[in-house]
Amino acid sequence: MEKAVSVADVKNKWEKSSWGRKLIVQQRRAALNDFGTFKIMLAKIKVGILVTTKKHLLKVIINCGGGGDDDIL
Repeated sequence: MEKAVSVADVKNKWEKSSWGRKLIVQQRRAALNDFGTFKIMLAKIKVGILVTTKKHLLKVIINCGGGGDDDIL
């Protein structure tokens, strides 16, 4: 059985699957202390702010098209 599993490379295929990655992330998060989860929360907030500002900037650029103001960028 072990030989068949190693030949089929099951472990690497599992780690690359979405379900396997999800479980790996859950295990890493469970191993963190309070400060680690706090840092993750702050990182998610920063990413969310960046995404929102870039999305807003793109919306402004798209809406200003053809208005004569080509010097926005």
